[in-house]
Amino acid sequence: MSLNFVKLSAPWCPSCVTLGKEIYPKLIEENSDVVFQDINVDEQPNWIPKYSLKSLPTVLLLKNDNEVGRLVGLQSLEKYQEIINQLK
Repeated sequence: MSLNFVKLSAPWCPSCVTLGKEIYPKLIEENSDVVFQDINVDEQPNWIPKYSLKSLPTVLLLKNDNEVGRLVGLQSLEKYQEIINQLK
């Protein structure tokens, strides 16, 4: 059962841009056993009600399409890595 790291963001969100350019690539590089998805909620708005999104960026951690973790707002690289390690 693989862990899915789903980054929900929008291009107009400064924190989303920071996550996408500075943190997300490092996480992908360090976690080859995790499936990463990058969702633009402007282009795929169905994610908003499905997961009751209130703020961006939001990272969902899913196993078998079930939410097992969530981080709201921009976090440090270490925080994202910590939750990935806990849920692997």
